[in-house]
Amino acid sequence: MNKKLIALALAGGMVMAGCGNNVNKTKETKEDVTQEASTNEAASKTGLSDVKVNLDKAVESFKEAFPNKEITLTAISLEVEGNSYIYDVEGYDKEGEYQASIDANSGEILNQEEDQEKDNEDANEVLDLSSIIKADEAIEKAESANEGSKAKEWSLSVHDGYTVYEIELDNGKDVSIDASNGEFLVFD
Repeated sequence: MNKKLIALALAGGMVMAGCGNNVNKTKETKEDVTQEASTNEAASKTGLSDVKVNLDKAVESFKEAFPNKEITLTAISLEVEGNSYIYDVEGYDKEGEYQASIDANSGEILNQEEDQEKDNEDANEVLDLSSIIKADEAIEKAESANEGSKAKEWSLSVHDGYTVYEIELDNGKDVSIDASNGEFLVFD
């Protein structure tokens, strides 16, 4: 009889412990949903079409932040932070790596960093902006393939040898578009 009571108590304890974990997971999920809703709301209020600084101007501001440097670009993104859009631009030269955050409405440098320890992996991730389609064209393709959705954010980087626009839509989908020809890409 005592063995049955002990076994029952242990089983009950395991069930209760399992229930406790589910409560925490639900709480985390609600916080994630709230944060995602906040980002969606900010994106819908401002919208990519309201961004005043284009990609070329963001790159120009980045290069002005690091004068007298011959920086090779490796990644650019346009993301929602709070109620504003911010460009994040990254690059390197023979001396180190560079990053700057740029206000997408004013072109103002919000933050800049310089790291004198260069990562050799960047040599394979060079962005050639002269041979790509415009961000607006990639966004239009992504939105038209996902009727009723709008782009929230995008990034431009090299992925598996392709220069790729990765576009995050407000319907939760991410779309990858080859920046050299505008074709849709699928990665494993």
